[in-house]
Amino acid sequence: MLWTFLTIMVGATLSTLALAAPRLGEKRTFQICGILLWLFLMRNAAGEAVPDADPRSAAVGIIIVIFTTVWAGPFLACVVAYNITRVASEWTGLRNLIVRPFYASAEAAEVNKDYPGAEKLYRKALQKNPEEPEPHRRLAVLYENIGRYEEAVEEFRIYADAVPDVEDKFMSLFQAADVLADRMGMRKEAIELLEDLLIRYPNARPIKYVYKRLDVLRK
Repeated sequence: MLWTFLTIMVGATLSTLALAAPRLGEKRTFQICGILLWLFLMRNAAGEAVPDADPRSAAVGIIIVIFTTVWAGPFLACVVAYNITRVASEWTGLRNLIVRPFYASAEAAEVNKDYPGAEKLYRKALQKNPEEPEPHRRLAVLYENIGRYEEAVEEFRIYADAVPDVEDKFMSLFQAADVLADRMGMRKEAIELLEDLLIRYPNARPIKYVYKRLDVLRK
């Protein structure tokens, strides 16, 4: 039992190190060592090779299984969750690489004033990666430039909902308020949107611009 207890303590230490390690290589090393320890303990629990305990003792086997499950369960769950998250992140990155050529082609189309072509390319980018928010931002700017203001405001809002960064959300909604006020003459709606920004993102760094913009709109 002493050997089992020491093995479990070492395993718990490895799981902690795996979670705290700053580099991926270190995480992998601690994870592999922890899994090997877990397999060793489970093998012991099955009575195949217990160094200093009687493999015929059911009580010893039960205790080993309980301690092994208590330690290894959360550890393995963390390992699985970490790797699933990493794979998902890498896959998202690959999908983003797939849609980037559409951006270059769409920008070229905008330069040549082929706005329907640019819109079509941004829509294709969304079809390739619907979870990527960047095409929405680009569509919003395109729609503003060609006078489709309602659609521009809608795309700015969609981008703000989809993008994870708080300041990106903030600036997208700020641009939507600009379109409402300057392009559509909807000052009341713009003021309401800016006031909502103050409530939702009070600590955003560009917050000072909202106060200045509100001062102008309220005059």
